[in-house]
Amino acid sequence: AATSNGVLSSELVSELTKSWYDAPWSANLSRANVMHYFTQRSNPFYDRRVNNELLRGRSNELLRTMQGVEYDLIYDEAPILFIVQKRRRHSPTHVTPIANYYIIAGVVYRAPDLSRIVSSRLATACDYLNEAFTQLESAKQDCQSSNLSSMNNLGGFRSIISDDEQSENSTSAEPPSAFQTHRVELVLNHLAQSYTPNSQLRTSIQAQEVKSAPMETTEYENSKPS
Repeated sequence: AATSNGVLSSELVSELTKSWYDAPWSANLSRANVMHYFTQRSNPFYDRRVNNELLRGRSNELLRTMQGVEYDLIYDEAPILFIVQKRRRHSPTHVTPIANYYIIAGVVYRAPDLSRIVSSRLATACDYLNEAFTQLESAKQDCQSSNLSSMNNLGGFRSIISDDEQSENSTSAEPPSAFQTHRVELVLNHLAQSYTPNSQLRTSIQAQEVKSAPMETTEYENSKPS
């Protein structure tokens, strides 16, 4: 129901927070007597300034011939659920709803209007979203702390490796050996020493230095050991 001022709004809030129950009637409710049950004057939801009060003791079918505010049964699942609507009748076929009341197991409640239902659902959804964001923020902080700890541990591990490498470098930092400095020369000298010609060949080579080339060849060939 639409509310035009603070008084109506406070009345609506008041009705939403209360209920009504009549034990002697509640066990025997039916479609035939539920309107008599609802229109009892002890029911705080019942407004006596309605056409139902004028027709008390007569058939509710006469309400269709009148104009003004009335209560009427619009839905039932007897004997558990009944829905009574308060509305303003303009003609036999035209009515404007004002409020709905549901009766469950004999207990009467004011049904909230659509705006309050939507507001309640939105508020519930916002609560869940806020809780989700809070949990995500907490998980994010835990993840950042875990990553920082892992990086620190890795940094310590790298520091240990770096220290080990430095110690290895310091222990292996020795003066280069003769082989490292003169590798080619040492290899050539080793080969020369391994393949040194015999003394006769060395003597003939020295003699060839003072002789002519053809004679060198002949003498060299004649001087070869048999």
